[in-house]
Amino acid sequence: MKEKALAGRAASALQRFMELIDALAQETTDMPLHVQTDRVIKDSGLRAMYEQEKGEKARPVLKT
Repeated sequence: MKEKALAGRAASALQRFMELIDALAQETTDMPLHVQTDRVIKDSGLRAMYEQEKGEKARPVLKT
């Protein structure tokens, strides 16, 4: 991200995403795959997003 190809808000969001990926890669490297997956789902906010989802979209995902 050396070039200013994205506007401020998009660039900030992409930077936070890249930092999240880097941190998860470092912190979970020695964990079993199923633990890594659970950690990524939780730390990325994916679980929270589906918990807030209304209707049929949320139900299959949250059964696990």
